[in-house]
Amino acid sequence: MSTDNQNLAEIKIAAMRAYLIAIGFESIAEVGQSLAFRHSLSDTLVTLTKSDDSGFVRPADLLSIKFRLEAEGLISDNAVTELNHGRLPIAS
Repeated sequence: MSTDNQNLAEIKIAAMRAYLIAIGFESIAEVGQSLAFRHSLSDTLVTLTKSDDSGFVRPADLLSIKFRLEAEGLISDNAVTELNHGRLPIAS
Protein backbone atom coordinates (compact mmCIF):
# COMPACT_ATOMS: atom_id res chain seq x y z
CA MET A 1 0.00 0.00 0.00
CA SER A 2 1.12 3.49 -0.77
CA THR A 3 1.80 5.70 2.22
CA ASP A 4 2.41 9.00 0.40
CA ASN A 5 -0.17 11.04 2.27
CA GLN A 6 1.68 14.32 2.32
CA ASN A 7 0.01 15.67 -0.84
CA LEU A 8 -3.66 15.06 -0.06
CA ALA A 9 -5.68 18.00 -1.31
CA GLU A 10 -9.31 19.03 -1.42
CA ILE A 11 -11.84 17.07 -3.47
CA LYS A 12 -15.49 18.09 -3.64
CA ILE A 13 -17.94 15.74 -1.92
CA ALA A 14 -20.17 15.71 -5.01
CA ALA A 15 -17.20 14.69 -7.18
CA MET A 16 -16.22 11.88 -4.77
CA ARG A 17 -19.81 10.65 -4.68
CA ALA A 18 -19.93 10.58 -8.50
CA TYR A 19 -16.56 8.79 -8.64
CA LEU A 20 -17.62 6.10 -6.17
CA ILE A 21 -20.80 5.47 -8.15
CA ALA A 22 -18.81 5.35 -11.41
CA ILE A 23 -16.54 2.59 -10.04
CA GLY A 24 -19.44 0.44 -8.92
CA PHE A 25 -20.53 1.70 -5.51
CA GLU A 26 -24.14 2.45 -4.70
CA SER A 27 -25.38 4.96 -2.16
CA ILE A 28 -27.02 2.90 0.58
CA ALA A 29 -27.64 5.33 3.42
CA GLU A 30 -27.68 9.00 4.34
CA VAL A 31 -28.07 9.77 8.02
CA GLY A 32 -27.50 13.31 9.22
CA GLN A 33 -24.09 14.34 7.90
CA SER A 34 -23.00 10.78 7.00
CA LEU A 35 -23.20 9.07 3.62
CA ALA A 36 -22.57 5.34 3.12
CA PHE A 37 -21.68 3.58 -0.13
CA ARG A 38 -21.41 -0.16 -0.81
CA HIS A 39 -19.56 -1.97 -3.58
CA SER A 40 -21.63 -5.13 -3.96
CA LEU A 41 -19.05 -7.21 -5.87
CA SER A 42 -16.41 -6.81 -3.16
CA ASP A 43 -18.79 -6.10 -0.26
CA THR A 44 -16.75 -2.97 0.51
CA LEU A 45 -18.35 -0.20 2.56
CA VAL A 46 -17.06 3.39 2.64
CA THR A 47 -18.45 6.46 4.34
CA LEU A 48 -18.26 10.20 3.74
CA THR A 49 -19.09 13.03 6.09
CA LYS A 50 -20.94 15.93 4.47
CA SER A 51 -19.51 19.29 5.38
CA ASP A 52 -21.82 22.28 5.56
CA ASP A 53 -18.88 24.65 5.56
CA SER A 54 -16.61 23.75 2.67
CA GLY A 55 -18.27 21.10 0.50
CA PHE A 56 -14.95 19.24 0.41
CA VAL A 57 -14.16 15.68 1.49
CA ARG A 58 -12.59 15.69 4.95
CA PRO A 59 -8.93 14.58 4.91
CA ALA A 60 -9.71 11.66 7.26
CA ASP A 61 -12.49 10.46 4.93
CA LEU A 62 -10.23 10.77 1.88
CA LEU A 63 -7.51 8.72 3.57
CA SER A 64 -10.00 6.10 4.70
CA ILE A 65 -11.56 5.77 1.23
CA LYS A 66 -8.17 5.71 -0.49
CA PHE A 67 -6.80 2.96 1.75
CA ARG A 68 -10.03 0.95 1.58
CA LEU A 69 -10.17 1.07 -2.23
CA GLU A 70 -6.51 0.13 -2.44
CA ALA A 71 -6.77 -2.70 0.12
CA GLU A 72 -9.75 -4.21 -1.68
CA GLY A 73 -8.01 -3.96 -5.07
CA LEU A 74 -10.63 -1.58 -6.45
CA ILE A 75 -8.15 1.02 -7.73
CA SER A 76 -4.76 0.87 -9.40
CA ASP A 77 -1.47 2.29 -8.16
CA ASN A 78 -1.91 5.14 -10.66
CA ALA A 79 -5.32 5.93 -9.18
CA VAL A 80 -3.81 6.02 -5.68
CA THR A 81 -1.21 8.49 -6.94
CA GLU A 82 -3.97 10.68 -8.39
CA LEU A 83 -5.80 10.69 -5.04
CA ASN A 84 -2.56 11.53 -3.25
CA HIS A 85 -2.32 14.62 -5.43
CA GLY A 86 -5.90 15.69 -4.74
CA ARG A 87 -7.29 14.55 -8.08
CA LEU A 88 -9.93 11.95 -8.70
CA PRO A 89 -8.71 9.29 -11.10
CA ILE A 90 -10.65 8.42 -14.23
CA ALA A 91 -13.18 5.74 -13.34
CA SER A 92 -12.59 2.47 -15.11
